[in-house]
Amino acid sequence: MSEALRTSERNYRELFESASDAIWLHDPEGKILALNNAFEKLTGYGPGELLNANVSLLLSAHGKSTVDEKAHNIALHGDLPRPFEQELIKKDGSKVIIQIGTSLITKDGKPWAFQHVARDITEEKKVQDNLKYYVQKISQAQEAERKRIARELHDETAQSLVAIVRNLDDFASGQSRFSLKEIQEQVRDVLREVRRFSQQLRPSVLDDLGLVPGVKWLAADLTKNYGIPADVSVTGEPRTLPPDAELMLFRITQEALTNAQKHAGASRVEIAIEFTGKAARIIVKDNGKGFDIPERMGDLARIGKLGLAGMQERAQLLGGALTIASKPGTGTSLMVEVPLDPAGPGL
Repeated sequence: MSEALRTSERNYRELFESASDAIWLHDPEGKILALNNAFEKLTGYGPGELLNANVSLLLSAHGKSTVDEKAHNIALHGDLPRPFEQELIKKDGSKVIIQIGTSLITKDGKPWAFQHVARDITEEKKVQDNLKYYVQKISQAQEAERKRIARELHDETAQSLVAIVRNLDDFASGQSRFSLKEIQEQVRDVLREVRRFSQQLRPSVLDDLGLVPGVKWLAADLTKNYGIPADVSVTGEPRTLPPDAELMLFRITQEALTNAQKHAGASRVEIAIEFTGKAARIIVKDNGKGFDIPERMGDLARIGKLGLAGMQERAQLLGGALTIASKPGTGTSLMVEVPLDPAGPGL
């Protein structure tokens, strides 16, 4: 063997062993001929445990049929044009999802081995699945909200206006049992109801006065309508934030207060608004029943915490972060933080 060939083989072996991707070769019958450290780490097997073992040890019945199909296609057409996803069973019985590229190695013109290069995409798939689930649930929630708005407009506002029109017709013909003053009061009632409804959709106080007054309005509304005391404290020098940041913080606070009232059964809420040189944050604490937080924040939607999942999404869209602390029986503390523009204006 020439020195150049030995050097080439040595370089290949070093690259093979040091690669961060999992690499392994097996013959057409599935016998594993070679594997690197990354493949052992991926599967949980120790050094030498998989060498000469059959690759079917790592595959479910469905996975084996997929591999057989891919191997057949490679034998007929050469290397696969694109990577595919495959599930592997680790030594401890747990499963990982890998993205795998496969090529055929031939000797004397005949198939000798299949070489696979793979990386673990289990976490990526979980994120994608959670995102799909969240989008689906949010779409359902949006549709339910549209129906609620349509129902409220039809059942209350539209019917009230129809009644007023009839009363005006009767008044014009001299047959009304209501005076003009009473009909005017009916119109005012409808206007008040429309204002209340529009305030729920987007309170004008946020646009007119800014974030701090907007949060104080939310606290006062919680106390007025549900009898839950809500204290608001402000530390640091209040800053005027970009409109999208103020709206995001307002909506997250609104959702947190809704959760405290509707789901947590809280009897008291504390809201802290903090401005530092680098960030603005809002902390909402309640004394409600609390809940178990999933190990992965990305799983919030899957356990039915759509409101919290939505808060997290809102915060991330603006480069912020959402932190939740809660246990059953201890209440919930939620903190949302967004970075501040150092050149931004003060109030």
